[in-house]
Amino acid sequence: MLAIPIGVTLSDGTVKEGKKWETTPFDIAKELSKSLASNALISRVNGALWDMSRPLESDCQLKIFTFDSDEGRDTFWHSSAHILGQALEQTYGCKLCIGPCTTRGEAKEESLNDRVGHESDAVVQARAYTQ
Repeated sequence: MLAIPIGVTLSDGTVKEGKKWETTPFDIAKELSKSLASNALISRVNGALWDMSRPLESDCQLKIFTFDSDEGRDTFWHSSAHILGQALEQTYGCKLCIGPCTTRGEAKEESLNDRVGHESDAVVQARAYTQ
């Protein structure tokens, strides 16, 4: 299949060349800086949030976000909430309820059915979260 070139316009107006359905925001971040690539959490392509590993589809405007931005923090906390939720389900068999993320952290509610949570559970949760 023939690679079709696309133009990727960055926030500062710089245009990087990419390949349709091959180049990802992560590829562009690596080209710009190793530090940016290792700290990038999410991108915005033509106004829509876009995974760093999702290939670009056409000429586009690209913005890359790290934890220093609201978009980056929201992505980090949202992903972390999913990991924590899975750890809680697997460890305690709980049912997850509401879990909105914010730019300052995430909140998660879970139901343990008839079980009562204890302070010592925090250690178990931390272990499950890091495995």
